[in-house]
Formats: sequence, structure tokens, C-alpha cells
Amino acid sequence: MKMKTFQQFQEESEFQRQQMSALFGGLDKVRKLPGQMVDAAKAAKADAEAKKEKEQKEKDREEERKERSELRKAAERRKEELHKAKMAKMKQDKPEQTNEVYDPEVQGRSQIRKTGEGGRVGRDRKKSKPELRRMKAVGGGKMEPVSYKDRKDIGSQKQRSTKEQQPEQERGSKEVAKTYADKVKERREAAAKARAAAKKTGGEVKKDTTSSKDAEKQATKLLSTKKTEKKPVNPNYKPQKASGYTRKERMAITRKGETELRGIMKDQETEKYKKETGTNPDAKGRTKIMGRVHKRMST
Repeated sequence: MKMKTFQQFQEESEFQRQQMSALFGGLDKVRKLPGQMVDAAKAAKADAEAKKEKEQKEKDREEERKERSELRKAAERRKEELHKAKMAKMKQDKPEQTNEVYDPEVQGRSQIRKTGEGGRVGRDRKKSKPELRRMKAVGGGKMEPVSYKDRKDIGSQKQRSTKEQQPEQERGSKEVAKTYADKVKERREAAAKARAAAKKTGGEVKKDTTSSKDAEKQATKLLSTKKTEKKPVNPNYKPQKASGYTRKERMAITRKGETELRGIMKDQETEKYKKETGTNPDAKGRTKIMGRVHKRMST
């Protein structure tokens, strides 16, 4: 039996599909009743009306789009005319400022930072007022952001020697030209010569008794930084909230409280003196009372 090719198989399947679709189409026509034919006509009419309504809506949207575009263009033209009128007026009032790149109103709001401001080498990197987080008391329970002062060394550049290791030898010298390996070799040769000379003269040859582990421990000790033990923090600690009062106002409140407390203690000591002596305190008694009061205040 001869095998079919893929193309022949496709052609046969396409032919069978066409036959089946024609057969089902004929069956649908036979099955449809007169009432169903009327319903199909109504549906076709409704589809045509819906299509017409959709086209009308698309047309209305397009017209609305055009109107919006025209209004936008008119607003832009109006804005441009106002700007030109403003610039012309500014030119008449202050002709020396006509070469400015920006409108003064826009320039005042812009965040452009110039280099060399205030004699600086670079640009000003100080935070603006809204960016400041540190606050200070200005009195009356009010707080204001702290404005930082300018540095004293503005305009002076730091030398590279303060930040980078500078060369210790002259450029092109023999010490600079030598590699590290050559330097190590020279040291070893010098040590060998010293040992040979010591043997000839009958002297002792000193050897380095420090092991590599000891040297590593010593280097670690030199490089390690001394760390202080951290004190444990009380979990119930709460930082004091800013009162908003200046130092002068805080001291005045403290002195006022101390005066009231001193008066209360003075009354208590006077009553005690009266009970002890049975008489009102004289000058000597008042001195004694105030001594007791001051002693209580100091503790």
C-alpha cells in the first residue's frame, strides 16, 4: 500500500471540511421555520441600526476631539501672547535686564545652583530650610530649624598631601627604579655576607627566633583597635521631649519653682519654731529658720 504525502493528506482533509460545512449549511436552511426566518430578518435590521448608531457615535467623538484640540491651541496662543506682553513691559521698565535667560518669576522658583557661590570652589551643598531636621528652641514653646554657619576655609583648596601619600624619592632615582624583589634580594645578600664574616672571626651569628605565628599575633595586636565595653541601655529609657523654651526661660521657670518651694519650707519651719518656743520668731529666730530652710533646699 502506497503511503500518502503530507500535502495529499492536507488536500483531502480540506475537501472533507468543505463538504461537511456545505452539508450543515443545507441542514440549517431545512430546519428553519417561517417564524424563524422573520426573526432572522429582524435581527439583521437591528444589527444594521446598531452599526449606524455606532458610526454616528464615532463621528460625534471625532468632532468633540477636534473642538478640544482647537480650544487647547487657542489657550496656548493666549498664553504665548500674555508672555510676550509681559516681556515687552519688562523691557520698557528695565531695559538692562532684557538679556536674562529666565523670567524673574520662574527664576525665583527654580532650583538652579551656581558653582563658586559665596567664594566657594564648588557648589553650595547646604540643605535648604525644608530639608533641615535639627531644631532649636526660640522661646515661648516654639521650635525652629537650625541654620548652619559657613565654614571658615571657604575658597581654599586642600592640598593633596593631606589626603594622599606623596613620593619620598626623586622621580627617576635608582631607589625608585628598583623593584621590590631586587630590594629583598639585596637585604638577603647583605645578611648572608654578615653571617659569613661572623663565622670567619669566630663570632656568634644572630638568628631571628621570632616565628611566623608570633609575628602574626604581634601584627594583629598592633593593628587592633581598643574597644570600650558598651553599657547596657535601660529598656524603660525614654528621651526627653523638646520643651521649646530657651535656656534663659528654663532657668526662670526653675528659679520660680525654687522660690515657691522655699516659701513652703519657711512656713513649715516657722510653725515648728512656734511650737517649740511658744512665741513668734524674732530676728535671731528668723535667721535660725532660714538656716534650716537652706539646709533642706541643698539636700
